[in-house]
Amino acid sequence: MGIDELIAASTVQFPMNIKLEELEQLFRYIVKSVPYDIPYRIEKSMTVRGDPERRNKYSVCTTSISVSGSVQTRNHDYASFKVIMDEQRPLLATSIKFDLIPGYTLLEHDAHYRNVWNLVQKQATNYFDEKH
Repeated sequence: MGIDELIAASTVQFPMNIKLEELEQLFRYIVKSVPYDIPYRIEKSMTVRGDPERRNKYSVCTTSISVSGSVQTRNHDYASFKVIMDEQRPLLATSIKFDLIPGYTLLEHDAHYRNVWNLVQKQATNYFDEKH
């Protein structure tokens, strides 16, 4: 097994880009079906723009979002991940990538983590099949 199999096993590729709200719905869907918790963190980069022609007018816009977290069992074992955002449209998520141990092959990663990756992939597939 090579790097392609490792990347495929540790990545949940979405069939389409999704907004943050739908990502949160996906997380809720996953935890309803498997005995895991998904604590996650959202960081937003914001810009406040003033309007020099109208003194008290301004706008606030989100310029980028990053999401990271983990899938945890009730025993607090966990598999960490990052959500990959679209490079052209940075407010849309394209996939979830689980953290890997550099230099390890797929089979060298603990079977528990591989199982978590697989279950999350299956539940994400079910979610998108039902919703879209």
